[in-house]
Amino acid sequence: MKKLVVIFVLLITIKVSAQDTTDVFVSTYKILLENLQNENWKMADSLTDILLAKVDKAESTNLYNEVLYYISIFSNAGLMNQQIITKEQALNKVKKYVGCRLILPAHLFSSNTSLNCTKIDDINQNTLFSSVSNLNGTQIFSFEYVKMKDSLDESKLKQLEGKYVKMRGILKAITVEGSMLPRFKMYFEDGEMKLMEE
Repeated sequence: MKKLVVIFVLLITIKVSAQDTTDVFVSTYKILLENLQNENWKMADSLTDILLAKVDKAESTNLYNEVLYYISIFSNAGLMNQQIITKEQALNKVKKYVGCRLILPAHLFSSNTSLNCTKIDDINQNTLFSSVSNLNGTQIFSFEYVKMKDSLDESKLKQLEGKYVKMRGILKAITVEGSMLPRFKMYFEDGEMKLMEE
């Protein structure tokens, strides 16, 4: 479970004003993490919907929503990839997040590989690219392009090599590509990037 906890650890550290909401939310979120780890996409999708319904009624929900929107996309990518739902059903479920800000999972920054890592895009030097898969790397779930708000200078990129970075951005577009092994293709703008330690 270590890899998944690193990827989705962001939400656990966020606080909600009402303590009872926090306790229920965190316990449900932990169950969600277990289902993601076990690749039980149907339950993960259901739990994400439950959590989104809870935070929509709370105050200061932005960061919760930003993480949960991404988890919803990730869960539906799993359902689509295993042909539990169609490409059309998956896209219909997640296209409502276009225009929303999302927090993406943290990935290792590596200029040599892109599977479950983040690197500079080969075409646009101000865009970071990640290819996200299931836990054992056998099914690609999404290609993600994040156009950064601030320019990326070479010295900063060298400092990121081999470190985990988290990104945040506004989802500009989401499509489905691929027939046998469908995956999401996502474009983000107004991107921000931080090291996991920050």
